[in-house]
Order: sequence, then structure tokens, then C-alpha cells
Amino acid sequence: MSRPGIPRSPNSSARAAPRRPTATAACSPSATAATTPASTSSQRVAADWITAAGLTIEDTGGIRALLLDRYRDWSPNLRRLLTDNDGRYVDRPIHALPVPHTWEHNPTVTLLGDAAHLMPPLGVGVNLALLDACELALAVVQHDTVHDAVLAHEKTMLPRSTQMQQLLDHGAEELLSTELADFAQDATATD
Repeated sequence: MSRPGIPRSPNSSARAAPRRPTATAACSPSATAATTPASTSSQRVAADWITAAGLTIEDTGGIRALLLDRYRDWSPNLRRLLTDNDGRYVDRPIHALPVPHTWEHNPTVTLLGDAAHLMPPLGVGVNLALLDACELALAVVQHDTVHDAVLAHEKTMLPRSTQMQQLLDHGAEELLSTELADFAQDATATD
């Protein structure tokens, strides 16, 4: 099953429309790492970063070398995610919806979870999806019509989602950054 805005597996002929990319993750069956050109610590990359580097998706060795160079300052234990596998590379883009994301109100339909507020995988999306579902269920029970329930749900969900999206906008870039976070820099300075 494909999530909104996330392309389906490479074996699928149908692809969902891409959303705003925030990062891309490089994976083999046993490895995951973020990827960007070596010139910047930002994790936002063009969709064609592999071909822009003169590589193809089948060039596992070339992609591995590019990633090892990019993450040369990472711990050897983390770099093993790139070296200690024999699987081929799988491009796994990470997408997010624009902030704020809204839609034209429909009296009998609303969106929940990633369909309403697709965010980088920072541990918030599933929690908001569950909260959306609970609040919509309560709204349906507490209101006389589905239309009133949807209105009540969206009145609460949309501002909360926008606020959370604003907080997490660019969060994947920081999560996958090659630079140490401020708290980590402080800890290494005192060691």
C-alpha cells in the first residue's frame, strides 16, 4: 500500500504524484543513510542526485563510494550501514506536504493522518494520525450530522497540524545532518 505523495515500489507501474522532497534516504536491504552532495550539510537534494553525480541506480559501488565520502566524519559504526551489506541501492525519498496544507471543505469527507499532514518521519505523524482518528470519532458521536462532525474535527485538526508542520519543517534535514547537533557539540566539548 502506498501513502499519499510517496511513490510506490519500483515494481509498481503506477506512481503517486510526488510532494515537496525534504530528504532522500539511501537503503540496501540492511542499510539506511541520508544522501546529499558533499559540498553542503543540508539534506535536501534534487530528485536526480544520482544521475547528477554521474551514477545510475544499478551502480551500487559508485553510490556506496559517494555516500562513504559524504559521511566520512561519521562514526565507523554508523558507516558500517553502508559497507556491511551486499544489497543493491534503493532510493527512498522522504516527502512532506507544503505548510500550511489545507483543502476545500467537503461536508461528508475529511482527511486524516498523512493524507492531512504528511511530515518527515520524526515520530509525530503516527501520533497525529491516531489523535485525528480519535477526535473524528468523538466528533461523529457528539454532533447531529456528519457535516457538523467534519467541521468540528477540521476546526481543531487543521491549526494543530499546521503548527506541528511548521515546527518540523526542515526537521528531516536536521535529523539526517552530517553536522553534530548543538547538544552533541556541547557534550563533546566538555569530554
